[in-house]
Amino acid sequence: MGEATYYCKIRYNSDKERDKGYEFVKRFFYEGAKAEHYWQYNRGEDAEGFWRGFDKEFPLVKEYLEKLVKPSDHNKELAAFLNFGCVDDLDDSFQFIDNEIWYEACVWHLSKWDSMLAFVDEKTGSNSSWISDEYLDPFSSF
Repeated sequence: MGEATYYCKIRYNSDKERDKGYEFVKRFFYEGAKAEHYWQYNRGEDAEGFWRGFDKEFPLVKEYLEKLVKPSDHNKELAAFLNFGCVDDLDDSFQFIDNEIWYEACVWHLSKWDSMLAFVDEKTGSNSSWISDEYLDPFSSF
């Protein structure tokens, strides 16, 4: 499986809004990273059993996924949406730059961060964007 480094900026109107938004972002990303681990080890279960445990453990991620995936396809469809990074690396992956939160993670190279960040924007009033190192051209920088 290929990996890539993904980068995002989560922008707020002020440092105060950023600090308030960070509480949600941190909780959501930690829950998401743990949800990915759960999915990797439990995706062989039948759909009903999988979702019963998942929904109980990961309420924010459940809400995020509700409009994105069909409950019947818990084995493969979640692959693109549960790429938050490694739980052990999360604390070191967040930076505050002015009124922005910068975050980077090494994740599956076909991850979809549009919906993840749209959920953050909806919940915190931020304006987010992302890019993968797969889309960067280092030769254009010099």
